[in-house]
Amino acid sequence: MTQDTQSIAAAKILPRAKVEGLKSCVDLACLTEDRSLLLTGWLYDPNAEVRGLSVLQEDDGGLSKSKTAATGQWLSTLVRFGQRRSARYLVKSSIEHGKDGVQLARISRPDVTNAMRSQSVDDAHGFILIVPEFPVLGKIALEVSGDQYVLLNFSALVEREAILQSFKRLTAQYATQILTIMRAGLGDANPLTILLQDVPDERSEEDPVWERILERCRHEREIVKVYGSKMRPRSDHPSSGRPIVVLVFTNRSGSNFLCDCLGATGKFELAGEALNWEIVAKRTAQRNIQSFPEYCLQQIAEIGDPARHVVVKASLCQFVMLWKYGILGPQGLFRNTKYVHIERRDVLAQSVSHSIADQTRQFTSRQDKKKPSPDFDPNDICRRLAAIVQQNAMAEEFFSTIEVSVFRAVYETLVNERSKVLMQLAEFLEIEALEIDKAEIALERQSTQINDEFKRQYRQLMTTNFRNWAGWD
Repeated sequence: MTQDTQSIAAAKILPRAKVEGLKSCVDLACLTEDRSLLLTGWLYDPNAEVRGLSVLQEDDGGLSKSKTAATGQWLSTLVRFGQRRSARYLVKSSIEHGKDGVQLARISRPDVTNAMRSQSVDDAHGFILIVPEFPVLGKIALEVSGDQYVLLNFSALVEREAILQSFKRLTAQYATQILTIMRAGLGDANPLTILLQDVPDERSEEDPVWERILERCRHEREIVKVYGSKMRPRSDHPSSGRPIVVLVFTNRSGSNFLCDCLGATGKFELAGEALNWEIVAKRTAQRNIQSFPEYCLQQIAEIGDPARHVVVKASLCQFVMLWKYGILGPQGLFRNTKYVHIERRDVLAQSVSHSIADQTRQFTSRQDKKKPSPDFDPNDICRRLAAIVQQNAMAEEFFSTIEVSVFRAVYETLVNERSKVLMQLAEFLEIEALEIDKAEIALERQSTQINDEFKRQYRQLMTTNFRNWAGWD
């Protein structure tokens, strides 16, 4: 919440019915003793009357600045606010995403679209708002045309069990989004975040695969932190017809080698890993980019020679994130996309390679090693192996569940039969045959005897562990 405040006349507060077509509902409001406020709900505004959100509060004589006084009086004050005679003037503070931990995000609410019989293709009527250190006498208001305000009516829950029960009712709809926004705005140590994490995890293998994929996606959490409610294209946002190839990968699956091969044909522009949250945050700040769709257009769809295809790498969660926020999909921002999924047949070799690369910080042959001699860490290799197998399985489930055509590339086949794989890929992309200028391929094979030795040691150790577990002599 920005510190810029101004005084407004109480007469500028309107009943919601006075604003044509405007409807709103708060599904959940909760407040901790440190006054962190969470609101979730929906807003239907067919005439685009709402200009923003603000906190309104009466002059409290310094009460909100006294934490000792506030701790004992915040609940009774909230109960009284709105029930007693209104002050003639109120203090308004505009709510701004990203300021002082404030998080404001739009979320999809197709149920609202259906209930309102809306013809709009944009169903992002839902919102999640987090305001740390919410004022003792505060109210949330919608800023509407004419510098007027409509209060969002809610009663904040304060008891732990009541908050947990309310969260449980929301889990089937958007509990994951709430947790993502909470972590971004309040951090994992905040009481509200801890409360949400205390909700029993009722997810199972029957939950939709896209929910399981995004459940712990840090890229989504951090990118939402950057853009807040500006994650989705506006209903009037122009789409891009640029041919885009989304390369879905897991670490050390051969995606860099495939990109190098495609770049060497002279028919592709390479956007690299433009979806990594660190890169998104850095480029957004450098270029003053205002929304995630604008970022995707600038950093992916509009790079290089417009006559060439663009190849952008995406981990599985980044890929699903693009679908979730309307960048990909039949009605998405990118209307001319093809999908390629690269896997490695030898997942143990992939896991060993990832373990070594993470230690040496040499992820391609172009980079220098930060640590010359990696250590054999069987626990680390085991974790990476399990994660890769899980990611591959969820990718297969997603592609099988959603009506999406995907080209499946296998790293070992690409290495041994490169011309054949590229010929098949050209057919899939519906372009002319791909011919490589071998002089343009800069990457070299990174696997060494260390990789083979770590594989041998891991198999030997696991075999011994299994024999002991099974009770073999």
